[in-house]
Amino acid sequence: MNKHEKNMADRIDSMSLEDARKELASGTFGDFDSPNYNFCLSRLSLKEASIRDANASEAAKWARHAAYAAYWAAILAGITIIVTIIIACLS
Repeated sequence: MNKHEKNMADRIDSMSLEDARKELASGTFGDFDSPNYNFCLSRLSLKEASIRDANASEAAKWARHAAYAAYWAAILAGITIIVTIIIACLS
């Protein structure tokens, strides 16, 4: 990556996704289909993919926590049923 590409990449990375899309569409990084435009478009795509991956990872983490909570709820429900039956038999 040359100095100019590094500068453009840093600019894209420092912007929000929405701002970067607007700047790219307005021609700030070059005319449509120019080398600069294509470089910035690919950099923006990488940034979007990175954010999607982070969001998916966070969602998977919460899904695991929900699954563990459901397992424990099922176990506690089973124990409650057994205790209720034992108490009913002893009464």
